[in-house]
Amino acid sequence: MTEVYRFRSTRRLICGDTSELERQTIFFASPEQLNDPMEGLRDLVWRGDEIVWTNFFKHYVFCLHQSYVIFKILGSEEELRAGHIPILGRWDEPTTPQMGELFDDIWKRTHEELGLSELSGKLATVKREVRRDELLFYLRLIHLEVISIIQRAWADKGLAPEEELSQLESTFRKFKPAVNSVVELVLQVEAELGNRTDVMFSALYRLIEGQRLKHKYIFRDAFSNPVTKNQQLLLLDFPSIYVNQLDKLLWPEWYAACFAKSYHNPSVWAHYGDGHAGVCLIFEAVESADGSSLELKRLTGRQFNAKGDYKEHWSYAPMYFQDVSYSERPATIDFLRNMGVLPVPALMKLWYTDAKGHISDCATHFTSGKEEESWRGEHWKDFQRDISIKNKDWEYEQECRLILHGLLDSSLDECRRALTYKFDSLKGIIFGIRTSDQDKLNIIDVIQRKCQANERSDFQFFQAYFSPEHADIRKEEILAF
Repeated sequence: MTEVYRFRSTRRLICGDTSELERQTIFFASPEQLNDPMEGLRDLVWRGDEIVWTNFFKHYVFCLHQSYVIFKILGSEEELRAGHIPILGRWDEPTTPQMGELFDDIWKRTHEELGLSELSGKLATVKREVRRDELLFYLRLIHLEVISIIQRAWADKGLAPEEELSQLESTFRKFKPAVNSVVELVLQVEAELGNRTDVMFSALYRLIEGQRLKHKYIFRDAFSNPVTKNQQLLLLDFPSIYVNQLDKLLWPEWYAACFAKSYHNPSVWAHYGDGHAGVCLIFEAVESADGSSLELKRLTGRQFNAKGDYKEHWSYAPMYFQDVSYSERPATIDFLRNMGVLPVPALMKLWYTDAKGHISDCATHFTSGKEEESWRGEHWKDFQRDISIKNKDWEYEQECRLILHGLLDSSLDECRRALTYKFDSLKGIIFGIRTSDQDKLNIIDVIQRKCQANERSDFQFFQAYFSPEHADIRKEEILAF
C-alpha cells in the first residue's frame, strides 16, 4: 500500500452541494479548471498536401456557418459560446437536405471567390511545419470574407436580411489584402528567413491581436447587448476560438483528479489547502503489477437494446495513478496525422479524400490494418504523455493524478465527474495550520458517523505544523477512531 495526498478546502468537503466528504466523492476537473492555464497545451503543427489543406478550410467554413446558424437561433435569448462550435460535426450529415444544399452553395462560393484551391496548393509547398500563429494569420485573412459569403447566401435564399452584419463588418474589412498575394509574399520571405519564419508570424499575430482588441474597445458600446455580443464572437473572436477547439479532433476530452506524493511542502498547502485553512486527505493506494490505483465507482459500459436505447453500468473499478512529469515546453503534435476521435471512414471521407476521390499522403497510417494498429498505439501513448506534463515551475508539487476521459461520453458534465470512492480507501485527514476548530469538529462528526456505519476503528486525524528542524510541514496525530 502507498499513501497519496489530496488537498481540499473545507468548503468543498463539508459545505453546499459538493459535500465531498459526506458523499465520498473525488471531483475530476477539466483542464480549464486546473491551476495551470497551460494544462494540456500542445504545440500543434500543420503540414500536409493540397487535399488535407482544402478539407481543413472546408471544415473551418462549415464550423463558421454552423455557428452562424446557432447565432440566428439564439437571437437575444442566449450567449453564443465556444462550445457551440461543432468541431466534431460533419458536413456530409446535414440536419435537413435544405441545410446541406445551403452549405454546398456557401462552400462553392468560398472556394471560388477566395481562391482556396490556390491557397491550399501554396500551403502544400511549404516544407516546414505551420504553427498556430501562422495558421491564425491565414484564417483571419479569409474570415470576414467567409462571413460575407454566408450572409449573401442566406439573403439570396430569403433566409435573412441582406448584409445583416454589414455596418460592423465593413469597418473590420477595410484594407484587407488579397489572400493569395499574402501567401506568395510569405513564401518569398520564407526563402530569405529560413527557420526564422515563426518569429515573423509571432510578431504578425501580436499585431493582429492588438487590432482585434482595438476594435473591441472602439465598439464596446455597440457590443453591450446579447445580440451584438454574439456578433462580436462571430466577427472578431471566432478564428482563435476555433483553433483552440481543434484538439477535440485528436483525442477525447479529459479530466484530472490531482494528488500529491507528499504533504510536506508549505507552498502546496498555501495553493491547494486553502491557505493552510483546509485539509489534506490521506488515501491508501493499492499496489499491483500495473501500478498504484484507487477504486472508484464509474461508468464501465452500456448495454443497448434493439431500439437503440441503453442502460448504463456503473461499478467500482481501479483507476491508476499517473506521475506528472515536468518539462520546459509542450510536445509537438502533427495535427493532420493525429486526428483520432472520428471513425476512420469519416476521417477518410471528410479529411483525407478530395472531390475526385484522390487520397492524401497524410492518410498512410490508415492504409493497412497493421499500420493503423501501430499508429493507434503511439497515438494513445502521446495522449497519456501530454495530459500528465506540466512546466518545470510546478515541479515542487510532486503531483500524481487520476485521469477520466470521454471515450464512452464525448464530454462529461460536472455531476458525472464526481466519482465515489470506498470509505476504506480514506486512511486519515491532516488539518491545516489555520483550519478552524469549527471545521475540524464538523469533519470529525462526519468521519465518526462513517466509521460507525463501516465498523472501522483505524481512522486517524493529524494536525499539521511547521517544523523548524525540517523547514517544512509535518504532522502529529491528535485523534483516532
